[in-house]
Amino acid sequence: MTQDEIIKVAHKAGLHIATDVNWMPIIGLEYAEKFAALVLANNPPQSSMAWQEGYASGMARERERFTEVLRQLHDSYSLASDSNSIRERGQA
Repeated sequence: MTQDEIIKVAHKAGLHIATDVNWMPIIGLEYAEKFAALVLANNPPQSSMAWQEGYASGMARERERFTEVLRQLHDSYSLASDSNSIRERGQA
């Protein structure tokens, strides 16, 4: 949703959005629930599913990158450990 759309939905829920100040207004639960229901009504499930799929895809890529970094660290540690073993045996 765009910022304008969020403001329109908030107004429908009975909320006033203060865009000119940096403070956190406190709202009643009934207004928050009404706002949440309106947001859900304005976001079809397809867009929610697309977001979830994008999130899962991004997490899979991050997991792959993390695994690769760990593999590289392990390989570096193994090489360093092997070099130390050779030096300890006096074969360097």
